[in-house]
Amino acid sequence: MSSTGWRMLRCKATRCCTHFRPACMHASTTSTDAAAALHSLLSTAPAHRAQEEDLAKIRANRVAEMKRKAEERVEQQRNGHGSLTKVNDQKEFFEYSKKSSRLVVLFTRDSNRHGKIMIEHLTFLAARHLEARFIWVDAENAPFLTDKLNIWMLPTIVCLKDNKVKEQHNGLDEIDSSGKYSSGMLEYLLHIDGMLDEAPLYDEELREEEQEMAESDDDN
Repeated sequence: MSSTGWRMLRCKATRCCTHFRPACMHASTTSTDAAAALHSLLSTAPAHRAQEEDLAKIRANRVAEMKRKAEERVEQQRNGHGSLTKVNDQKEFFEYSKKSSRLVVLFTRDSNRHGKIMIEHLTFLAARHLEARFIWVDAENAPFLTDKLNIWMLPTIVCLKDNKVKEQHNGLDEIDSSGKYSSGMLEYLLHIDGMLDEAPLYDEELREEEQEMAESDDDN
């Protein structure tokens, strides 16, 4: 074969090798990428499983907490929570204080005008706060209690926690001495005393008041 023929054959061979080399390199690169992706997937799988297990635990804890609260509400209602109860006998007072860890007691009498208003507020709050028991005592029929608790002004609110006096409010000075107070204001006072978990009515009244002030400023 002439030298010219050899050169032509070498050129063809070179072109063939050049043509197939990229395909081989591409196949090698694809294989490496796939291996890397598989390695990444396998390495992150335990982390995903741990994440899923954590979420499952959180959900289980939430369900358990909801169940506990539901059972607690049933027990509270069984013990008279959810309404304002009038105590007709001093013995009932001691029974209630033993059954409920948080007891809000109003001392007043039927003829007391401010006491009647407070009864309305406490009736409203009792239905919304099952975490505490609300009762009211006619002071005239409970001389032993009024003397023992030093009830010298009506109406008086006594807050008992774990069967011990935690706070006592004689009269209306700590709320509004004029008697023009809202259920939310009384709710907030009992919340500060540690008798109620939250004060949503008070928060709502504040928002409404702020909104009214903002609208008034806009009008001016």
